[in-house]
Amino acid sequence: MIAPAPAKRKVGKWIFGGAFTAIVIAGLVFAANTLFGTGPSKFTVPNLRGKTVAEATISLTNNSLLLGTQDAQNDDNVPAGQIIGQDPAAGELLDKNQKVNVVVSLGKQQVEVPDLVNLTSVEAATGQLTRSQLVLGKVVPKTSSRPEGTVLAQNPKPGQKIDIGSSVDITVSSGKVAIPDVVGQSLIQAQNILMDSGFKVNFIQSIDDTVAINTVLAQTPSAGTLSVKGYTVQLTISIHSTPTSSPTPSISDTPEPTPSDTPSP
Repeated sequence: MIAPAPAKRKVGKWIFGGAFTAIVIAGLVFAANTLFGTGPSKFTVPNLRGKTVAEATISLTNNSLLLGTQDAQNDDNVPAGQIIGQDPAAGELLDKNQKVNVVVSLGKQQVEVPDLVNLTSVEAATGQLTRSQLVLGKVVPKTSSRPEGTVLAQNPKPGQKIDIGSSVDITVSSGKVAIPDVVGQSLIQAQNILMDSGFKVNFIQSIDDTVAINTVLAQTPSAGTLSVKGYTVQLTISIHSTPTSSPTPSISDTPEPTPSDTPSP
């Protein structure tokens, strides 16, 4: 009955040895984790759409990923500078420091504004804009000696780049000019001034002894009135009244000769 006692001591040694080994392994694992660190082997790709490149870079860095290539393309709906595509897509898993490529919006496609100044009609300006994928905006008439409809100015200016489909405003000649003031001028001077401005001239006479003959007393339409070239301006010019003539002596008014007192020879 005394013989089994040594066997108990052998089992105890095995238990002690196993516990010691487990402690050693656990210590090695802890040391490895402390020295080298551990973490997830895969990282989720964040959604970069709508972000700027700077914002995307920060988002990727926070997920242990890197920004890859940056392509660009026009987009009618997304402002320039915002990301409109990415590869790999959001939600995919990548290894640490893998790159995510992006496509950045350039905004709407842009074109150069054509030169519309000196075109002779609104229709001509509209056609030029249509060919450039632009549209006609406001049409503002302005007094000018240029023919009616001639384009005098535009906004934006020629050569400026704007989005496709944008509008361009133009200023056009109304074809009307202000009638010059010729009252007080001589008829010849008034005719020259009005004809040089593109108007025709007609005149009537009115008696006025206070000014020189053929002085312009009035004009219709009045000075400053806007009118198209070729319109007839009527002038009123002065004439003098006819001077009163002295009465011509009649025969009956001639006195009879008085008889001489000198005696005849």
